[in-house]
Amino acid sequence: WYLNLKQNHLAEIDENYHNFLFGMHREMTFQSNGIQINAFVEGVSPEGLLRLRNENNHEQLYNMKEISFVI
Repeated sequence: WYLNLKQNHLAEIDENYHNFLFGMHREMTFQSNGIQINAFVEGVSPEGLLRLRNENNHEQLYNMKEISFVI
């Protein structure tokens, strides 16, 4: 990965990251502010925010510790 970064192959790094992202393109249950929600994991934004799409097809972004997986 270091060589990819050094050679500025950022798109390849991003693609591989998303290929291994837990729950990618699957409906998962999350909890945010004490409320459970079901949403599809769409990826991570360039800013590092988790991108989720709910059943109304609305995309929301979450920072670390704003949301958690429900197991």
